[in-house]
Amino acid sequence: MKLNPSEKNAIDALTYIVETTGVKVTAKSVKESLYLHPDFPSMLAFSDVLREWNIPSVATRVFREQLVEIPLPAIAYLEIKGGYFAPIRHVSSTEIEWLDTQERWKKEPLEEFYKKWNHVVLLLEPHENSQEPNYAEKRKEALLANARKPVVLGGLLVCLLLFGAMYAPAFSPMTWPYFALITTKLVGVGVSVLLLLYTLGTDNTLLRSICGFDSRTDCNNVLTSKAAKLWGWLGWADIGFVYFAGGLVYLLNPTLTLPGKEGTNHLLPLWALGCLALPYTIWSVWYQWRVAKTWCTLCLMVQALIWVEFLIGLAWWPQMEFPLINIQSITGLAFSFLLPAVLLVFIKKPLQEAEQVWPLKRELQKAKFNPEYVESLFAKQPQMPPIFEDMRVVKMGNPDAEHTLTIVTNPMCGPCVRLHPEIEAFIENADTVNCQFVFLASPNAQPLVQIIMSLPNERAVEAMHRWYKGKYRDVETWSKDVHADATNAEANPQIQLHRQWCDLAEIQATPTLYLNGRQMPLAYHLNDVENLCRILVPEGTLT
Repeated sequence: MKLNPSEKNAIDALTYIVETTGVKVTAKSVKESLYLHPDFPSMLAFSDVLREWNIPSVATRVFREQLVEIPLPAIAYLEIKGGYFAPIRHVSSTEIEWLDTQERWKKEPLEEFYKKWNHVVLLLEPHENSQEPNYAEKRKEALLANARKPVVLGGLLVCLLLFGAMYAPAFSPMTWPYFALITTKLVGVGVSVLLLLYTLGTDNTLLRSICGFDSRTDCNNVLTSKAAKLWGWLGWADIGFVYFAGGLVYLLNPTLTLPGKEGTNHLLPLWALGCLALPYTIWSVWYQWRVAKTWCTLCLMVQALIWVEFLIGLAWWPQMEFPLINIQSITGLAFSFLLPAVLLVFIKKPLQEAEQVWPLKRELQKAKFNPEYVESLFAKQPQMPPIFEDMRVVKMGNPDAEHTLTIVTNPMCGPCVRLHPEIEAFIENADTVNCQFVFLASPNAQPLVQIIMSLPNERAVEAMHRWYKGKYRDVETWSKDVHADATNAEANPQIQLHRQWCDLAEIQATPTLYLNGRQMPLAYHLNDVENLCRILVPEGTLT
């Protein structure tokens, strides 16, 4: 995903705070959760994603004299750079230490800090239950994702070493300029790949550190300019990749570069191609200096490598000769540069489309929580029947909550079993939403529902927790564990009332969710409920 400086600052600030508190949350989850929040970047986005990880937080205004008393770490909002989130790790009576995520930690007098601070801070109070859901699984996913690039690079290096071992006799007559040229091409391929990744919108620490070296460097300003492409579609990054990768393939082909009589070689075409690229390097430096007025570090590295190749060629000039014009030399040169060109065309489009997924997801999130859209969509949704006067439902959560989530469930339904732990985790952290359960009991689930309906509400909630946890395979074992039976005379009439209610509501499948009396559209999920409750008024709640 491609991030602007404000978004990078927000993600880096929250990542630091979460890591400092020791709460088990992956950096990948911080980035994705914030990016997809409809109000990102903002303090509201921070509070919402922290709530997902069971980290209580509050964004509040504090007076100057209160700043030295706030619990740390915290995040302050500064009125610099168009709005800036600044993690704070130390405050004394005279100075403060805060993190400029684009640069470094800064210590400065409080009076200087007050000039750019708008008195808003985000305070956190993590506890022993603060943690990302399914952290262990997501940690494994993050480790595998982080290991992918080193594994690929290591695999390529091994393949290169094996190739060298296979053709060692052929390469043994080569002199130092040849190996210096191979090294230059390898580095050039690496830099060109980084340039391609940057143009595709990839964001990672390495690219940030290279392209944000200091205030004078801005790769984005150079690479998004009109001058960065020929004819509006062919990028200099693409040309650079083909140039270096094609040269590397040519050098690794012993039939083309094997020394001939008196140690001569056939590298003149490759060196001549590099000489043709020299005017480009002069123009590029001039453009960055005089037009863009910012420097692209990766671009400068490419231009430096082209000049290094030229100097290596000069040292090797006495041994160079032009290869014989024959089918082998022509096809060999064409193959060397066509291979990376075809490879680039083949993989670039899918990579571009993959990078577009995140912006599309984000736009979808914004559309999903557009107040006018949400209100209009819910107004068209089926309204649930009122709960019958004598009908008993199992309730969970804050009884004084403004919003009610009604779940039609079947204890023998696989999706219901998977959803229930999510509901429990959601209700545990949701103060403004409570939950009530209506049962659509299939014949094999009826004995189980009878037992639930025979229990008081608190025991029924606990019995449901034990069943939906999934460790029981039969009702008899479960009923003994919850110390209950179905002898309550009211259980069967309640089951009939629940069935009649479901018939009246025209329930077609379980689980079916209603929020404030309206059926939740398929596009929304349980983790969307809190955001929806900020938009929907609680008037439609039916109990």
